[in-house]
Amino acid sequence: MLPTNLSPRELGMIQRYVLIGAALGLYYGIFYTPSGTDPDYGIAIVLSLLAALITVAIRFRKKRPSFSGMLRAFGETLLFFLVFLLTLAARTYIVQLGGQIALAVFTTVVGCGMGYVLAIRKVSA
Repeated sequence: MLPTNLSPRELGMIQRYVLIGAALGLYYGIFYTPSGTDPDYGIAIVLSLLAALITVAIRFRKKRPSFSGMLRAFGETLLFFLVFLLTLAARTYIVQLGGQIALAVFTTVVGCGMGYVLAIRKVSA
């Protein structure tokens, strides 16, 4: 769902973010080598919580937003970090299920989605 009435500059920015996300996702898919250990989803969740907390604290350190605004920003940031870190953790299972090509497709699609979300947030701001 692309917002309506976007300028060519905003459309170009969305395209760049999506392509950069796709490139990063493709990189994480192509150059993945299994480590031999099972993925630890617990550490991905803990690191996501910590990263979201630090990110929101830094972003709002000199501002005085409402509690609900800060909570919303924390939730969005947490979701973004969770998707990223859980995708990295799930690569082991994706390789086992579909092989290296499936992994490259999976990480590329996730990268496109994350790039799109970041671009839309920037355009909406």
